[in-house]
Amino acid sequence: MNDTGCIKWLFIAFMLILLSGCASVSKNNTDLEISAKALWGKDSLSLAKRNIELFRQVDGVTVLLPYLTIVNKLNDIQESEACTEENVNAYQQLIKLNPSSLLGLSMLLSCDDNERNKLYYLEQFGAVAQILLEENNGSSIENAVHVREISEADLILATAGYTVLDYEIYPNGERFVYRFHTIDNDSNEFEYHFFDNFHIFSNMFKAVMPEADDKLISQLILGQFKDNNSNISINLLSSQKLRQAEYGKVISMLDKKTNLSAIAKTNLARAYLYSGNTANIEPLIDTLVEQKDLGDINVMAFLAELILELDHDKKNQTYVDELLLDIDSRTRKGNGAFILAQQFKQREKHKLSNYWLEKSLEKGFSKANTLLGNQSGVKPNE
Repeated sequence: MNDTGCIKWLFIAFMLILLSGCASVSKNNTDLEISAKALWGKDSLSLAKRNIELFRQVDGVTVLLPYLTIVNKLNDIQESEACTEENVNAYQQLIKLNPSSLLGLSMLLSCDDNERNKLYYLEQFGAVAQILLEENNGSSIENAVHVREISEADLILATAGYTVLDYEIYPNGERFVYRFHTIDNDSNEFEYHFFDNFHIFSNMFKAVMPEADDKLISQLILGQFKDNNSNISINLLSSQKLRQAEYGKVISMLDKKTNLSAIAKTNLARAYLYSGNTANIEPLIDTLVEQKDLGDINVMAFLAELILELDHDKKNQTYVDELLLDIDSRTRKGNGAFILAQQFKQREKHKLSNYWLEKSLEKGFSKANTLLGNQSGVKPNE
């Protein structure tokens, strides 16, 4: 490989490390909640739209790379250090590179004491968030909200009135998006919201690899995620191994780690259950119940599955019904039984899967009809 080729691949390696770090950012800023229901003037919206469009056209090397370098450095700051001179300078630099940066605007809103400046940051933050949500509302993969770094998803959801329970990488053809597990703070309903920053990855790589297609870029980024120790990479790997029935690998990956996300804890508990190590689930129960109480329907479905697997005398069958009703109340009638059926189907327990699909259909959940097999009528604990 010649010198130019070496420099090219070193640059790509640096981008991989940089971008995988940007995918693990999670910021909370209570100041932003006041803007959730605000309406922004035409001037603010016009300026925000222009800034968004300009950033979409910037060069991958001269602008995107330094921008994401700063974002990556800000990952590790502590709350007590958020408004140091050094970090405020970093936020200001973010705004110079991307005037529509929600991260930069939100942090300057928190740190700047000048009321006029705070009003500008607040108005621009609200206008940018509104425009991004008007373009795509995040309700599906096809309508994933286009963000620049994943911290913007947290900020948008907070200002829109949602609590984030967890998030994960979700396949989208040869690309991928992020699926956020959220609770609507007004209705207490559970909702998935989708966000996409693949265009940032694409622009970065194609600046030095014009021939790179989506498949290659995805492989490079996901490969780096797997080498990264962040929650999103742990969620990705453990979920993959669980689907492949490699329960021992899930356990060895997770059982010694601390501060696991809700997805990872549920994956670990499932791996214990499916491999017959049920005694090891007990230390996880309290945290799983806490997550259930927050409204996490996936944890509810696992707890229902756990009871059905272990409660052979049916003393706690009423609790299963309550868990499934809670899922229904937070989503759609019949969805609890449908999710439970999917879990049994993944484990190739087709009779149990069909039993719960029929229960789902009885409640009017028509989607269950597409998965329902020929076998039915078996009792839950058979």
